[in-house]
Amino acid sequence: MRSVEWYQALVLKRSDVDFAPFKRKLGELAEADKRTGAESKPGEGMAGEGLQGQIDPGEPEAIRVMRARLRVFHHPKSTETAYVSWVQRFIRHLDDEHLQRYGEREIGEFLSDLAVNRPELCVRSPLDRLAVPPAGSVTG
Repeated sequence: MRSVEWYQALVLKRSDVDFAPFKRKLGELAEADKRTGAESKPGEGMAGEGLQGQIDPGEPEAIRVMRARLRVFHHPKSTETAYVSWVQRFIRHLDDEHLQRYGEREIGEFLSDLAVNRPELCVRSPLDRLAVPPAGSVTG
């Protein structure tokens, strides 16, 4: 209810608007949520609102931790999707989801493998795509 009062004072900067019906309705909805058990539990909620939201417990731990961090710090969904796809590629490359076992050497091997076998994934900008021939094409 305080948020309604703050909105009235800080945004509208007027006190002649009667928010009593809205406050009553919000109170009714809150009571209904309590009765049905629909209120959110600590740590749950909408991702990107300072909360991690729902995260699939079946995903590797590294991905779950990364998703939680990205969401808490309000990163866009597209960033989360891109980062997760790279971590999934790295996990497939290692054939092991326990990333804490690996370091700089394995990351270097992964990036070298990408550069040799999947150069189309190594472009840095749309213009770079013009310089990378499609896989299997003959140049020269």
